[in-house]
Formats: sequence, structure tokens, C-alpha cells
Amino acid sequence: MTAQDGGTDSAPPQSCRTPGWWERHEQGIEIVDWSVSYVPLGFVCETSDGGSYDNGDVPGYVNPAALGLALTAAGCAVGSKYATELRTRKREARQEGRQEGQ
Repeated sequence: MTAQDGGTDSAPPQSCRTPGWWERHEQGIEIVDWSVSYVPLGFVCETSDGGSYDNGDVPGYVNPAALGLALTAAGCAVGSKYATELRTRKREARQEGRQEGQ
């Protein structure tokens, strides 16, 4: 929130003030922008020399956990579709059996 507010102590964003930040600042390398990366999840700080770095705010276990949850959700969706298809086929087979018996 402080990175977007533009208030006192908002530039550079506090998340970009990693260990060694002040030494780079004294060498003339400024933090000019920041962005959020979604794949993999992370907060990226961009520097005036054209470089960028992930500040490490997103713990290492979050990306594998997000991948695992996404795969689980996809598996549940496929399983749900399969179960619905089986029920529909069974219902149609019963209806055809009744129509032939009448």
C-alpha cells in the first residue's frame, strides 16, 4: 500500500529495501520501478541500470503450493466432468430401456 500512496518514505518501496540496497544507492544505482510477477509469484524491483531483482517477499514454499493447488483444482474439474458424464449416460440408458419396454 505504501508503494502506491506516494507519501513520505514511499520511494523506493520498502519491499525493495533489501540488504545491500543502500550500497547500490551510493554507487548511483536507483530503484526506479517495481512490478508484481504472477508466474512465478513475486515482487520485482527494477533498477536504473536496467536490472531487476526479486526481493524475496514471497516465501519459497508459496509457488510450489500454488502449483499443487492449481493441479488439484484441475483434477477436481476433470473428475467432476467425468462423474457427470457417467450419470448422464446411465440416466439415458435407463430411459432407452423404458422406451423399448413400453
